[in-house]
Amino acid sequence: MPFLKDFLINNSTKIILWKIIPGELSETHLSKEDIDLLKIRKGKNSKEYFLAVRKLLENEDPELTIHYNLKGKPFLNKQKGISISHSNEIVAIGISNEIDFGIDIQYKTDKIFNIK
Repeated sequence: MPFLKDFLINNSTKIILWKIIPGELSETHLSKEDIDLLKIRKGKNSKEYFLAVRKLLENEDPELTIHYNLKGKPFLNKQKGISISHSNEIVAIGISNEIDFGIDIQYKTDKIFNIK
């Protein structure tokens, strides 16, 4: 299982990382709603990211489920906020008692030095 690390940011926010190993995760643990969402994902990487996010949530708290508002923003079934980011083979989710927060991860390349 390629769980990488979790970080406690403060008393109310946690970030959890997963390293993608292609083909490792399956849809067997998904709800019907999530299976339908997985089917509309186009690319293989997109499907891998989707499965990794669901696995991270399942490992953190099996009662947590992701839903989406009309604009596509994810939210959890409990009074917690969620933020999702991925880059290359790493997926990160942030779970917080704060509803509005965000995370962003980036794979380090030389392009980073061109950002101003």
